[in-house]
Order: sequence, then structure tokens, then C-alpha cells
Amino acid sequence: MHRLLLLGLIVILAAGSSGISVVYDANEEFADWSWEAAGTDSDELYTVVFSPEEWAALEEELPANAGSLPEVDFGSEAAVVAYLGERPTGGYQVLVSRIAASTQETTIEIRRRSPGEHEMVTQAFTYPIDVVILPREIFANRKISFIGGQGEIIR
Repeated sequence: MHRLLLLGLIVILAAGSSGISVVYDANEEFADWSWEAAGTDSDELYTVVFSPEEWAALEEELPANAGSLPEVDFGSEAAVVAYLGERPTGGYQVLVSRIAASTQETTIEIRRRSPGEHEMVTQAFTYPIDVVILPREIFANRKISFIGGQGEIIR
């Protein structure tokens, strides 16, 4: 029993000293979110934008129905973008849920939601998008990874 407690303490201490810190947390509840890929996932986009030129290109690429993008000061900020592309109905959502950084990597967790089988939804095309603006040093000299809610790599 003591060995298990000691092992648990070692694991907790190692996790605390790993140098990983949460730099953004959406503080949303995802227990009822589920994702069923609808076969149109080629339009999905997960990226971090670092320049006004990239931002302008993104604005050109997005349909007008996706809404306008916020202002970003690219001298000191970067924008994390999660976009599901065109979806056939309402009920789809995307959210940048958490961003954690270490000295070598920034991991961006994305939560996606598709409508339930019997859920009443808007019968119109939708364009779910989420943008989070953070200080650009969070991404400096680090590998950037996007993961889904189940830990799967999505980019």
C-alpha cells in the first residue's frame, strides 16, 4: 500500500515539474458534446495565424456567412483559429477549449460538437468557427499540435 502511495506521489510530483502550464482554458462544460464526422471534414481548418498577410488570406478564404474576424495586433499577438467548414445544418459547434505550453510544444485542444440524431436543428448551412487571441510568445520556438477532445491528433 505504501509503495502505491509513494508511486502516486512521485507521479504527481513529476507531472507538476514537467514545465507544462495551461495558458488558456475556455471553462466550458463538454460532458454532453459528441462528434460524428459528417464526411465533409476536408473544409476544417485548425491553425495559428502570426501575420496580417495570413489573416487577410484567411478572411478571403472564409465564406461571408462565417462572420467577421476580430482585430489582432500581430506585433504582440497570434490568433488560434478552429473552423469546421460548411455544415449542412445547425447544431454544430467548435471551441478552442484549452491551450497548454511547455518549453518545446504548445498543445491546442479543440472540442467539436455535431447534432444528435433526433435533435431539432436549423435547416440551413452553418459555419462554426472559434478564434482565440493570445500573446505570440506562447508559440515562440515551439511545435504546435492540435488535439481533439479524446486526445486524438487532428493536426
